[in-house]
Amino acid sequence: MFNETPIISKWVADMYELFIQKAAAALLPGGYLYIDYHPSNDIMQPGPSHVDDGDCLIWEGADSDGNHGKMILLAGFYDAETRLDRFTRRFELTLASGETITQQIPCAKHNALLEALHGWLSNAGLVVEQQYGNYNHGPIGVDSNRAIIYAKKAAQ
Repeated sequence: MFNETPIISKWVADMYELFIQKAAAALLPGGYLYIDYHPSNDIMQPGPSHVDDGDCLIWEGADSDGNHGKMILLAGFYDAETRLDRFTRRFELTLASGETITQQIPCAKHNALLEALHGWLSNAGLVVEQQYGNYNHGPIGVDSNRAIIYAKKAAQ
């Protein structure tokens, strides 16, 4: 049986790189690209660092009209070889009228390594000037929950 997952993973990585190239092309020399990336797993090391803790409530709330909603990420599967994370995003809405709406959306996310992000930025003529692992300007590391990167377009 043909396994298409590595092909999909390569295609997604190529799309990330193309996106960065197009963003860089839109910048004037000296302009900045800001990336705030939240990987599902360890951005520093390849491998099975993803831990499936089961379902995860992302947000829940109500509006002033009495509508209530929430989004839950349902447990999925992580493939360490391709770094593809497959899961289901579930929306549950209860309208003020009592009507309920539920929608499940299958999702897949490619978790790029920091090394790959740096390569794509460099290939696009961008130089990383600052990077952080959280909003408090902590370093990017194994325990980081994000990669926040400021990259400057080189002068021509």
